[in-house]
Amino acid sequence: MSAEEFEVSNFMCGACKYFGKACKCIDHSQIHFSRPCFSCDEFTAHHTICRAFEPLEIYKALYVEWWFVLGGFDRWQQLWSKQWHNGKLPRTVSIIRAGKPLEGREFSDDRYEVPYEDFVECRIMKPDGIHYLRYSHIERTRSSPIGYKWVHEGPGILKTEVQTDAE
Repeated sequence: MSAEEFEVSNFMCGACKYFGKACKCIDHSQIHFSRPCFSCDEFTAHHTICRAFEPLEIYKALYVEWWFVLGGFDRWQQLWSKQWHNGKLPRTVSIIRAGKPLEGREFSDDRYEVPYEDFVECRIMKPDGIHYLRYSHIERTRSSPIGYKWVHEGPGILKTEVQTDAE
């Protein structure tokens, strides 16, 4: 059976051998991928994958599909965008700061959108910080019927602590 004859799996970070603290894409001590409200998925196991993805061998069907049917990321991404996203790749991926949010704020109140291509190629963490296209945050306001509004700013650079092998 060729890859064109079946619906390709929606691979996610949680099935990757680098999932969590071994992630090659981001430093989970500083940032996480954005997640829905009320989610307890701290390391975002249900996030889409980057080019560094390698399925764990314990997931036999995913392992066989990835390596023997698809042959890796490029073929998967082509079919995934066609079958799951009407042929269009996302433009951005949202990230949030790791750790406890500021007093009176929720973890999802501040989001940074980075280019999807930076995510796929594991270029989010740069020496001078994270280059984001848009920063969105919630502010209280009396003009909104719910008392809050989204404010969008950007682009900019989110300063991060650069981790070295010596640390």
